[in-house]
Amino acid sequence: MPKKSLAVSFLACMTFILLLGASQSKCKDSDTIYLDGDWQLYAGTTPGEYKYKVQVPGLVDLARPKLNWQKQQWFYYRRTFTVKDQLTKYTRAWLKIDGAFWGAKVWINGQEVGSSLRCFAPIEFEVAKLLRKDDNEIVIRVGAYKTVPSDKILLGYDNDKTAYIPGLWGDVGITFSRDQRIRNFLLMPEPEQELVKVKFFVQNLADQPKKIRIHAEVQGRDLLGPLGEADSDWVQLAAKSEQEVLLSVPVPKPILWTPENPFLYDFDAGIYDETTGKKFFTAEELDEKNREAQEFC
Repeated sequence: MPKKSLAVSFLACMTFILLLGASQSKCKDSDTIYLDGDWQLYAGTTPGEYKYKVQVPGLVDLARPKLNWQKQQWFYYRRTFTVKDQLTKYTRAWLKIDGAFWGAKVWINGQEVGSSLRCFAPIEFEVAKLLRKDDNEIVIRVGAYKTVPSDKILLGYDNDKTAYIPGLWGDVGITFSRDQRIRNFLLMPEPEQELVKVKFFVQNLADQPKKIRIHAEVQGRDLLGPLGEADSDWVQLAAKSEQEVLLSVPVPKPILWTPENPFLYDFDAGIYDETTGKKFFTAEELDEKNREAQEFC
């Protein structure tokens, strides 16, 4: 095969991998509170009056009015949000920050949630006990690049880079779930085999074991019905455990993305309860706008 054709085929295959995850949510009852949009911003060691606003996702150089961020070491993002009936329907709530430069420390309703120095991968905290019905407040502190210990971050040798701008560069949201959930999943398409392999990371956070089954579907964007679907065997989850479940979902005659034919796929998966046989958690309840990052981080 000519080198050019090989490169094109490889690019098409990689695009197929990414676009399988570019899904729009079809859940009528969203179990995720999306916190993107305008946040208040304070620059300084201890927060006082929040005089700035900034879009999330967005770094501090986007602050309004303009902020001389290079002279500050700490930045506090703040906003309020409303919780309705999720606390009565679900037992768990997960705050997810898809990207924070440089590191993040979080408070909800004045109570410290936790901190993380992860800068290039999502950060997740369980926050159900800190939430209250109706109005809530969240504050996320990020630091200047120099606040991260040198042994905790790897940037390489990009000598052309002159500024390391802090801020929340990824989406922020709170997802509600029951004790059993799909924490994450990885899509591994095999176009030549006309299937996609999926590795699920399934948690049972209850004190008792639980038997579940996973149902997964691949759908063509704007097409009715699934193009391919599959069910796992019944899986016995031990109490307080996480288990990997592998599943192959058929994708008949897969269409690889090209600029001339930008065909998109959607992916959906759900956990079924052995007792009721009903689906009680879907992978669509993950943060849809960051499905690609969740799958490949």
